[in-house]
Amino acid sequence: MKRIYIMFIGILITFNVFATQFIEGKHYITLSKPLLNQPQVVEFFSFFCKYCYKLENQLSDYPAPKKIKISKYHIDYMGKDSVITHAWAIAIALGVEDKVMKPIFNSTKQMQDLTNTDIVKNIFLKTLNISSEEYEALWNSYTVKILIDKQKKASEDFNILNIPVTFVKGKYMININELEIEKNKNNSYVIKNYFDIIEFLINKK
Repeated sequence: MKRIYIMFIGILITFNVFATQFIEGKHYITLSKPLLNQPQVVEFFSFFCKYCYKLENQLSDYPAPKKIKISKYHIDYMGKDSVITHAWAIAIALGVEDKVMKPIFNSTKQMQDLTNTDIVKNIFLKTLNISSEEYEALWNSYTVKILIDKQKKASEDFNILNIPVTFVKGKYMININELEIEKNKNNSYVIKNYFDIIEFLINKK
């Protein structure tokens, strides 16, 4: 009983630290109309967005804790059937988002055309070591089609105007620009408390 009590106090102290660290209206806002049936944490981004690339680099020193699952949805800026949004749905279906995220972003820095189906396909084949037949089967699968529609519908439901942006429990939107920035040992700027505020909002009623 004493051990359980001590654990409870520890959780309470941690929550209070977060509560004093994050301010509503500054670090996050509460949506006037919460959205139901959304992932617990969803981040909207685009491989064509330099700020999204910057965010990924800023989080490089702080990998997501295992207890936090972030659903990353790609915003389609390239037309009704964007090649990279389609390919990203394949990544979601395979559960390999973390494996392909960096190679795809790097390809944009190398001026590769992510509207070209063959270029995008080759990134996946090289990164994941899957066959062309496996990739094509996934490309044409019903599961991937559903995931494309899911991403598009979510972006409409949340009325996404700017990216990157992260929502928690369909109720809170994180103001990423207000999070704490610091220099790492390589003199690169990193976001220190991104996952702290996510955990705080997950526990917030």
